[in-house]
Amino acid sequence: MPWTQSQALYAGWKLTKEAEVNDFATRCATSTSGEEDPQIISLGPFGGLFGDLNKNNEILVRDWYTSLFQRTQAYARLKPRSGLAISGQPGTGKTFYLFYLLFKLLQLHEIVIFYFGGAHSTYLFIPYNETYRVYTPSRSIDDILLPPCEDGKRLIWSLVEASPGKPLPSFFVVRTGSFLVQAPSPSLDPAMYRNWLKQRNGLVWGMTLWSSEELLKGLRLCAGYPSFEARLKRILENSLSCRGSKSLALKAARDILRRHIEDTEDITSQATS
Repeated sequence: MPWTQSQALYAGWKLTKEAEVNDFATRCATSTSGEEDPQIISLGPFGGLFGDLNKNNEILVRDWYTSLFQRTQAYARLKPRSGLAISGQPGTGKTFYLFYLLFKLLQLHEIVIFYFGGAHSTYLFIPYNETYRVYTPSRSIDDILLPPCEDGKRLIWSLVEASPGKPLPSFFVVRTGSFLVQAPSPSLDPAMYRNWLKQRNGLVWGMTLWSSEELLKGLRLCAGYPSFEARLKRILENSLSCRGSKSLALKAARDILRRHIEDTEDITSQATS
């Protein structure tokens, strides 16, 4: 049974009036989870968290995300009150994995708490019929309670991205009734996540580096790519008109550009299908 308004307020949550967040949850919940993952997914209302970094608020679904999600699911079922810290070099996609995880969990109609650096970016997604009711904190995040589960056994997920210099809210350390996944920045003090890892007997898993194929696919999603592509074309055209300008660097650049142009139509068609 879904929460009543009085129960939600007692636990410290209120229904959000953010239409874009509600629409995002509905789109995820009504998408098909049995098919292969799309190559590109939209960040929806959360794209603004990254400024102008991503064109069209889209992210590339790395091949590693699929296998990592399967491992994450398996570990969560085995240790539902434990958690994972996803580590890795800057730019490997740790934070975007949290958004991919949110997308997949909403597809599966799971209960999810999503925290991105502050109370203003904290959401609770509760399945309701075939879609979701989305809540935000009505008081300090350290004073809110976990949602009740019908049978007391349903898994609750907490997806956390803590900002450097800001401690993880004690809610995620004290309320151990959820499975916690954090993607700490390499600049984040390890003490910010080692405490809850020790308390929950959690694990640290590493994110792999991008393959050359993933780099080529992800490049076109960068907001600055169109201007980069135009400049690169001009440079290559000028180099071809200059005698003896066939350096290895230009050969590599021409190869990258040619492969990108060949792949763009195929990737775009999959993203819009």
